[in-house]
Amino acid sequence: MMPSAVSDAALNNYINSYKDDVPVTAKWTDVGILKSLKSLEQIAKSGVYQKGYLGMDLDQATAYFTSGKSCLLLGGTWMPGGAFEADTKAGTMKFSPGFAVLPSVVTGAKSTFTPYYGDAFGVPTKSKNREWALELLRYSVSDEGQRIGVLEASGNFPAVTTVPKSAYTKIPKSVLDVLAHVEEYGAKSGWTSEVPGAYGQAFLNPLIQRLQEGKTTPAKIAKDLQAELLKVRKNGL
Repeated sequence: MMPSAVSDAALNNYINSYKDDVPVTAKWTDVGILKSLKSLEQIAKSGVYQKGYLGMDLDQATAYFTSGKSCLLLGGTWMPGGAFEADTKAGTMKFSPGFAVLPSVVTGAKSTFTPYYGDAFGVPTKSKNREWALELLRYSVSDEGQRIGVLEASGNFPAVTTVPKSAYTKIPKSVLDVLAHVEEYGAKSGWTSEVPGAYGQAFLNPLIQRLQEGKTTPAKIAKDLQAELLKVRKNGL
């Protein structure tokens, strides 16, 4: 919701303003953030989620969906080639899911797909085999490495744009539908996947859970986020 609730310039500032050399031009108490938080609060209060959802992990929630006990799952494009495929083969998933984006909280604004950039590879600075590790990284992002390790192994999109679309033979239709949506409407980064985890997910997720439990308010979360931003800018991570 957040990416379509604020301007592109504001989103870019939210992503980068934790750095003390980037001026703060977008505040967490701004209207787009408050609207997004209020929408999350309203969804939780309306009874959309299944009973006990706050105590479920991802695997439990996925199983609840694939077995037909819930009609929507907040998930990602890794699921069709993973859990969905496995449960379909096991016979516990008997339908072909589509996908939808959450509606924008701003009237007239188009909702965009929000990619998550959380997975990354790195080489320890004290590794005894750095050259071999770097060679593995180079192969991983090569066309062949992406075709074999990403497309064919899991049915996911490659991380590079040089793999021809003719190789996309094992990507599920629902994932191709996501690609078509992105090509038409674009995509905007998710804030928690762009900023350091200690500043993003680790701080925000507990606040969202408290919001869903009715133990805090959108205005309080917005103030907490603004205070955390100023704290990180002053003291670092």
